[in-house]
Amino acid sequence: MWRHRPERKMPSLHALGMLEPGELNDPCTFRYEMRTNWGLFTFSLSFDILINLDDGSYYGTIGAAIWNAAIATAICRTVNLDLVWLYRWRGTGAPFPYVPAGINRGRRGGTPANQARSVHIMMHTGHSDELAARRLVLPNTPLSWQTDTLLNDRGWDAVMECAFGLKMGLAGTELGSDLQHLIAYPGIVPITIDNLSGTGLRRVSHLKVLQYTDKAPNWDGGILG
Repeated sequence: MWRHRPERKMPSLHALGMLEPGELNDPCTFRYEMRTNWGLFTFSLSFDILINLDDGSYYGTIGAAIWNAAIATAICRTVNLDLVWLYRWRGTGAPFPYVPAGINRGRRGGTPANQARSVHIMMHTGHSDELAARRLVLPNTPLSWQTDTLLNDRGWDAVMECAFGLKMGLAGTELGSDLQHLIAYPGIVPITIDNLSGTGLRRVSHLKVLQYTDKAPNWDGGILG
């Protein structure tokens, strides 16, 4: 006998513990494309820009400044930042490219670690579900920071300094910063007129440096990931 089955509804962003893009000032994701000693590599950082920018070129400046101030201090000069893609989640979420001005490369010398021995920092929102954590992978950190695939004292202190600088720079109103660290979840809910990318956002509550090193993911061949 046929029975009507009610249509399943996807959970709302608030039910998932997430914020709508419209609840934040200017939530953005910057996707960084880099050249390493094993090939192309990319990762993303998301944050809410708490000030109103009256010039679109400032986005590229902010994205490159974060990479140079926090990420470049922990990676070798074999890494070059080639391109930054901007996603603004209060709009369509369509990517817009910026070519960073000047020379943007890692600042550490010495022999770089290979892809299989990359450093990982966990970005965590404080929630208890599988969406709460996301990895930030640092390519080509100095090999001298590791002993038998584990961070030694020198490496631990250096990566902790990197994580601390990132946390302080993206602390938002807690420390008077103009940037609030986020994790973005594009396509997590159906598209609506008020959320054209179906994106949810959570604030990052803390960072955790992993003692062990692990393989960095391969480049996915595109600008979305």
